[in-house]
Amino acid sequence: MFARNGFAGTSVAELEKAAGLKPGAGGLYAHFSSKEEVLATVVAHCVTVADSAYAMHAALPLDDLKSELTVLVLGSLLLFDATEDWIRLRAKEGDQFPELFGGSHDLAARAYRYLADWLASKVEAGVLAAHDSEAVADLLFGAIGNYWQQTRLYGRVPNDVDQDRFVAAWVDLVLRMAV
Repeated sequence: MFARNGFAGTSVAELEKAAGLKPGAGGLYAHFSSKEEVLATVVAHCVTVADSAYAMHAALPLDDLKSELTVLVLGSLLLFDATEDWIRLRAKEGDQFPELFGGSHDLAARAYRYLADWLASKVEAGVLAAHDSEAVADLLFGAIGNYWQQTRLYGRVPNDVDQDRFVAAWVDLVLRMAV
């Protein structure tokens, strides 16, 4: 509800009703001290979902760059899907509640860092040509984020490029950096 309606646009009574409590009776306060605590719990849950998704990346490396890249891009799209509420919440409430979306709760920063570190590790291993891993991560992850946003949030398919074509092109682009 917070992701859809924003913090101010979601009443305690609506939260109670959604939780199966009697709306307006104050039952929410038997579990949370405030509406802000409910929001913080929602954000923390989204972070937990993201953390569990990173477990998939523990399967890397696959000793096959193309397969590894495919896992990275598809995994990123799935991670966006799994954390859509966090994305919407951050867009709506990030300025009002910066403490909830910073540090270890900043899923976007964590994802960029992960990709930059992965790219740097591939340069060190002699698999990818030397490049500015942080800047390239910004480009590559930005492309994934934009594609996800266009297709999932706005219901548009940019240039009629379906997900399979997008993934193949993204993988091909990075493979061109291979040594």
